[in-house]
Amino acid sequence: GTCDSVTGEAYPLCSCDLPKSWNTTEPTTAKGASIDCEVNKFDAMVKMLAASDPGFEQVVAVDCGFELFTRAWCIAELAAAHSMGMRQQIKLPSAEALTQKAEDLRRLRIEDMEASRPEDKEEILSGISDTGAFNAKLRSLLLEDLLPAWSDRNGVERMERLARLARWLKVRKSQTSKDLACTANDEFNQECCEDSFV
Repeated sequence: GTCDSVTGEAYPLCSCDLPKSWNTTEPTTAKGASIDCEVNKFDAMVKMLAASDPGFEQVVAVDCGFELFTRAWCIAELAAAHSMGMRQQIKLPSAEALTQKAEDLRRLRIEDMEASRPEDKEEILSGISDTGAFNAKLRSLLLEDLLPAWSDRNGVERMERLARLARWLKVRKSQTSKDLACTANDEFNQECCEDSFV
């Protein structure tokens, strides 16, 4: 569509003079997808990045409402990265948010995903020969790989944050002690100076 699916507002168009290529702008592939269009190749882009840089890593930043898991292109990218053996990390808003959405994740199906254009969803589904197997692999990737790794990493990151906080508090306390000592010393010196003039 030409409107943002969340806000309902029309997407602003680029005002430059370069030609615009939409999903069906000629030339097209045998399936009718524009070759020059840049917004119909998310999964292909992920595959190209994985093939061109073995160190490339996908970080999946999940929104608070877990809407990412309702978007067809997002899931296609996730699956493409996994199929290419790309390292993947998931970032979640909180363990509580995960607990609230866990049942939805267990029921994920690519057929239920949404796309701004119905043609995009059709294109994604046409590239999946067995949706049942795809869904099983998707749930396995999330529930057995990415989410447990996030939980482990989240614990380590919390400990690292606590260690940084403890170091910061120690430095702050040390500076506060020095500041207090300097202030006390300054006040003593001030009093001495004032006494000497009396």
